Amino acid sequence: MAISHLSRATGVTAALFLAAATFQAGPARANIVFDFSGVCDSGCSGNATGVLTLDDSYTFGSDLTLARFVSFHYSSSDISFDVPSAGGLLFSGGLNADGSIVGPDLAIIGEHEFGVFPGGKFLVDITDTGGDVGSISHFTLVSGGVPEPTTWAMMLLGFAGLGLAGYRKTRSARSPLPVG
Repeated sequence: MAISHLSRATGVTAALFLAAATFQAGPARANIVFDFSGVCDSGCSGNATGVLTLDDSYTFGSDLTLARFVSFHYSSSDISFDVPSAGGLLFSGGLNADGSIVGPDLAIIGEHEFGVFPGGKFLVDITDTGGDVGSISHFTLVSGGVPEPTTWAMMLLGFAGLGLAGYRKTRSARSPLPVG
């Protein structure tokens, strides 16, 4: 019987230690990712694609800022480039969760320029010698947030509590009642 109590105490101590470590973990970092797709009209042929990655603290419907921008990748038959999160970028507009544009346009301007307007028109790296122009485009949200470690820990502790309650109930139902 003493061994049984010792192993239970050890198990409970280990579970509490793991739960404490989980509660002290930092918040989960899951970036918000939008896929861009557009149909080229001039400067490129076929479809243009892109991936816009924003920090998980970005608020849908707000303007993009350098603090909330992670990266942007654009690719067409004509050009392909990456815009990493670095200083010197200018932004205009933002995105809603449904992929619609906030404001008169969505623009990311740095070494390369990328702009999308309501109705789907997009312009990329427009110069005297070329650039990509399209009349149909859209953004699609492909990932959102991930639960924080504390959420997972609370859920696991809740399931463990339900399991313990069920175990104790079936164990007490099996024990014979004292005759008295």
